[in-house]
Amino acid sequence: CQWVVAQAAGTVDFDAISSNVVIFRVDSSVEHNLGKEGYIIKIEEFSKSKFTITISGVTDRAILFGVGRLLREMRNDYHVSYASALQTQCYLTLDHQLIVSKPDYEMRQHQVAYRPKTNSYDAFTPKMMRQEVLDLALFGTNAIEMIPPGVDDALQSPNFTIPWLDMLTFVSGFCDKLDINVSMWYPAFFKTYDAPEMLKKAKEHWGLIFSHLRRLDVLFVPGGDPGGRPAKEFFKVVEMQAKYMREN
Repeated sequence: CQWVVAQAAGTVDFDAISSNVVIFRVDSSVEHNLGKEGYIIKIEEFSKSKFTITISGVTDRAILFGVGRLLREMRNDYHVSYASALQTQCYLTLDHQLIVSKPDYEMRQHQVAYRPKTNSYDAFTPKMMRQEVLDLALFGTNAIEMIPPGVDDALQSPNFTIPWLDMLTFVSGFCDKLDINVSMWYPAFFKTYDAPEMLKKAKEHWGLIFSHLRRLDVLFVPGGDPGGRPAKEFFKVVEMQAKYMREN
């Protein structure tokens, strides 16, 4: 079947169209019940065998999650006839004419590490990485975590399709376009941060990595693996990183 896509019901001339309609509506009135990421999917018949599907949420991100749910509710099947070629059918059952949903957990993050150790993502092209992030978002992922070069990996993989830093730029930019959070796994791996020369190298590395990100919502600094250090020293380094990010 064919679908008409609209931003609001008022933009659709229902009498003039011969197909179903999907309406995306950002509606602040649903915030109280569903939060920033919840959505409502409502299916209504506006004429014989014609339906409107309205996806409502308070943010674009909520609408994205609603679209993902709608796609998961749809079914693929085949029409078999001896008189014609096999035809693929995609349909939506009307078992649920109203779907109201909100996440159980605020953080639903997935690490997509373009680096030599994974032996999988490191062979992804930007197009493949884009599809990976989009698929995760349509299934409700609200954050993508990446890993910077120069920690404890080789700087190059024979499988890389583009340079590591370029992929960080691409993925963070696409996440920003989808309004999906970007997280960076970034251990305090330098031997010491007290020596001026070592601190200078650390800040240069911070500047290199952060300058290639189009968006950064969370900086995750693990206590080890690598970089294990006493808690007092660890928190001191985290404060230094936070101060650097705010000032730069």
